[in-house]
Amino acid sequence: MDGLIDEKLYLEKVKAYKSRQLEILEEMKRHEVADEHYYITANTVLNLASRAREIFESSEVGEKRQLLNLMFQNLQLRDVNLSVQVTEPFKTMVDYKECPTNWRWRELNSRPKQTPYQPLHA
Repeated sequence: MDGLIDEKLYLEKVKAYKSRQLEILEEMKRHEVADEHYYITANTVLNLASRAREIFESSEVGEKRQLLNLMFQNLQLRDVNLSVQVTEPFKTMVDYKECPTNWRWRELNSRPKQTPYQPLHA
């Protein structure tokens, strides 16, 4: 150790680094669990959204009300017009569907566009 730091300082630093390493590992575990929950929730929402009509039509009145309350807020009937606001995360899905197709492609492929390889002509 060439005498740059003494043993006491070295041991303090090792202890601090080990402690921080444990904190980071615990944080990584929390993120992994949150990530898994996110995918489970997203899958449930997509499944529900894709089957909403079928579920609604085959449900009792109370279940229909629950489904409507889950997906919509501020339902208002004005004369013959129904005014609705979609709740999250369904709003995100509706907004995404209304995006132009090329915007959706860019979001999925957000890497910078690379120019294709063009050989030099001799």
